[in-house]
Amino acid sequence: MVFNAGLLASLKGFMGMNSQELKDRLEAHKEWLADSSKGKRLVLDSSANLRYADLSSADLRYADLSSANLSSANLSSANLSYANLRYADLSSANLSSANLSYANLRYADLRSANLSYADLRSADLSYADLSYADLSSTNLSSADLSSADLSSADLSSADLRYADLSSADLSYANLRYADLSSANLSYADLRLIKKDFFERLLIAKNEAKGLYDYLQKGLVNGLSYEGECACFVGTVSKITKENYKNLSCGLKPDSNSPTEKWFLAILKGDTPQNSQVSKITCEWIEEFCKEQSINLPKYKIVSSDEFPACWPV
Repeated sequence: MVFNAGLLASLKGFMGMNSQELKDRLEAHKEWLADSSKGKRLVLDSSANLRYADLSSADLRYADLSSANLSSANLSSANLSYANLRYADLSSANLSSANLSYANLRYADLRSANLSYADLRSADLSYADLSYADLSSTNLSSADLSSADLSSADLSSADLRYADLSSADLSYANLRYADLSSANLSYADLRLIKKDFFERLLIAKNEAKGLYDYLQKGLVNGLSYEGECACFVGTVSKITKENYKNLSCGLKPDSNSPTEKWFLAILKGDTPQNSQVSKITCEWIEEFCKEQSINLPKYKIVSSDEFPACWPV
């Protein structure tokens, strides 16, 4: 752990402590971790100002940092497992590769924070602001993200298995390669994505049935416009047998659209039976087709393999 010039400057108003006093408290916390009868647990409250502090690789397990100001701090590779960071300001902080498993981050401000490759297993991130945060390749399995703001967050390759995303805002989030198996997406705020999907599907209204068929059979791959499988626009082009850049229906490829960002989470073999995103998308198509008086075929599973085969009945 390095105490750099930025940290020294930030400590001038930090509870009246200088850098040596902070070092002493961190050392006391280290002793407390080894033997609770010795040393003292690190407790910092809202008066703690550690903006820009370099606490990389620090051992802060079980520390109480609730409401502390750690904005733009360097906490990369720090161990914050079981730490209390409730209401903490971690906006623009570097938490890459940090261990935050089982940490309490409820209501924490993590806007634009770097959490890439961090371990957030079973962490409480409910009501946290993670807008524009980098959560790429982050382990969020079994994490509580209920009512969290994940708008425009990068969740590419994130592990979200069994995560609670109920009532979370996922608008414009990057879900490329994200694993959402067994995640709870009930009441997640997907209104912006759904609205954009309906608007784009209306342009390609005649291909709604074909898109539904591809989803049921696991033939959509949101990562590409062309190939054996394809994303939203790519799938429409496969159905119409036209070039995706020049579809007669007028639909244009737009990798930045909420629809295409949503489709990034659908991979080859994903069906409504094994993919939350595929299931929700099929439900949207069913709703759309009901509004447009389009009859959809019913499907049945005719295989019990890992990727069940579904065919019209």
